[in-house]
Amino acid sequence: MIVDRTALVSMLLAAMVAWAAEESARSTADATGYVMGRFVETTPRLDGPLSAADIASEQLLLEVNTQVRFDLPRRSKVYGDVSLINQAGFRYLMLDANETEHTAKPRDVQVMRPFVSINELYALIEAVPALNFVVGKKRIVWGAGMAYKPTDLLNPRRDPTDPSSQRAGAWIAQIEIPLETVTVSLLFSPQVMRQANGIPYQWAVHPEWDKKDDAVHALAVARVGALVFDSDVNLMLFSGNQYGDAFRDKFRLGASVSRNFFEVNELHAETLLFTGSSRLYFDGGCVGSQQDALRCVVAQKPMASRSMLNDRQINASLLAGGRRTFDDDSVLSIEYLLQTDGYSRDQVQDQVNAFDLISRASRLGLPVGALPGAADFLGTTSSDTGIPVRLSFQPTAQHYLFLSFQKPRIFDDFTAQLVVVANLQDFSTLWTPSVSWSATEWMTLSLFGMLPLIGPHSLAASIPSSNDKATEFGLLPLSYRVFAEVRVFY
Repeated sequence: MIVDRTALVSMLLAAMVAWAAEESARSTADATGYVMGRFVETTPRLDGPLSAADIASEQLLLEVNTQVRFDLPRRSKVYGDVSLINQAGFRYLMLDANETEHTAKPRDVQVMRPFVSINELYALIEAVPALNFVVGKKRIVWGAGMAYKPTDLLNPRRDPTDPSSQRAGAWIAQIEIPLETVTVSLLFSPQVMRQANGIPYQWAVHPEWDKKDDAVHALAVARVGALVFDSDVNLMLFSGNQYGDAFRDKFRLGASVSRNFFEVNELHAETLLFTGSSRLYFDGGCVGSQQDALRCVVAQKPMASRSMLNDRQINASLLAGGRRTFDDDSVLSIEYLLQTDGYSRDQVQDQVNAFDLISRASRLGLPVGALPGAADFLGTTSSDTGIPVRLSFQPTAQHYLFLSFQKPRIFDDFTAQLVVVANLQDFSTLWTPSVSWSATEWMTLSLFGMLPLIGPHSLAASIPSSNDKATEFGLLPLSYRVFAEVRVFY
């Protein structure tokens, strides 16, 4: 008899809930949360190669969050962190075939649909002090990086301008053995394959009515963490199959180390080693001109493919950095990221050529999704991204710098911060200043900005249709963005 994997996961979750209900009579409970309202004003960039069709000039977001914790006997607990999110967008602008700006007709924009974000929902069961189990959805963070974590293959993307804002985790089953100086963890995570408005109902395999493949989409991790010469060291072995990327039966090795010096200085490094690359690479012979693209369409040759997927070359994603805490509790953080499989300057030019072709075809009303390979890089929107963040960052180049400075307790109640993300190949940057005011113990008002700068033209790629210059952050389909936010805690 073959047991349906999704049914098995559902039964495990039901057993967890039943166990929690039985233990709740002997538990202590605590509930907190917040209500957050956010207004976003955006000036979209309509003449760039990336579409701004789904970017609202004005946007409202309302989030109602509840966090409930049940402390059970033997240091066990049940924890839930759930957000109800509703959004509305106004004034979508676009250019027609004559390069004339106008307001688009009202339509259903997928990213604006309301949804439920189950950030965390798990039971931690301590069998003995040196053995515990976790079942449910939990954010597991082992690496030492701050703005970006190369070894984080489990969780939704974090926002480098506000890393703590993304609390959503992954559905896991974990066994952990915490000893005095060493911790051993074994983890299994089935990928969510189907969900409705943030509520998952299909794990690991595609449903029978939409059988895209027979693979089990999952990730297994073995991790050893230790305190070595006053340094926190982690070693991780990943075995994944089409979990968040296109790798099949792929082993990857991760490691991180961090250490504090003189209580105010911290240095850290984190790396992920793997063979091949799941990244999309563009075929320069198909995107160099309209004639090249037409020849590839006739030959049914894809303009982009994962050509390095099964390559034997060893690649690395390496992050190194440090943090300094000053006497007034200000914090300065600097991190450098290297990706050996990231795009070179020539590959960035191929990418810009492809986006420009797609943009021109879209304005003419052509079915761009039917182009060979176009669906791979046009992408689809998923609701499995956790809480909406200001910036969902997926680095594509080889070299990056993250710089952050935070100054708290300005006039006692204000906190100012500046975060800069820089592409060190084209020197384009993204600047995100912010100011927060703790008006009362239960309310915080915040103002954020987002300003992409293109960088020097000598390092930029060229947009074929306009001869304008394009860099990574110069490609963003917005000129600037301002966020105003109020958060009320209870």
